[in-house]
Amino acid sequence: MSKPHLGMSPPYTDAFAGQLTDATTAVRAEIMKDVEDLRTQLEPKRAELRAVLEKHMEEYRAKFEPIIKEVIEKRRAEMEIFKTKMEPVMEEMRTKVNTNVEETKSKLMPIVETIRAKLTERLEELRTLAAPYAEEYKEQVVKAIAEVREKLGSEEFQLKTAPDQIKDKLAVYFEMVKQAIST
Repeated sequence: MSKPHLGMSPPYTDAFAGQLTDATTAVRAEIMKDVEDLRTQLEPKRAELRAVLEKHMEEYRAKFEPIIKEVIEKRRAEMEIFKTKMEPVMEEMRTKVNTNVEETKSKLMPIVETIRAKLTERLEELRTLAAPYAEEYKEQVVKAIAEVREKLGSEEFQLKTAPDQIKDKLAVYFEMVKQAIST
């Protein structure tokens, strides 16, 4: 059996679809009528149900509301008593905290000063120890700069390198040396 092309259907399909639509029209109308009848019949019952539910909810609220209000009032009164008892304690604690901070600070400062003095001493020792190496490094850098200047001044180098290239290369070397000296 060959498949029909899109947009085209065999004549028997159209006929069947027409018959099916005609046959179901009556059934559809009957179902819609039944649904509407049910809605009409159930509307008063739905209203009754809503009234019963509202009545029950009102009964529950009437029973629970006084109890809940009583509990809330008791808790509120207890919280007021608690607050009254806690106020002097909190004030005392604020005063003690300020005093305790000062006391802690007075005990901590000698420790901080001792550590600071020891670190300063070690730093000076390190500077003294590293000074000869730093001086030697500085001398080597100055010597290297002098050699570079000497090479740059030679005629052979000037002939080999174009002026723009020399300028670019020197700028790079100069920056490297400058950074090495400053650190």
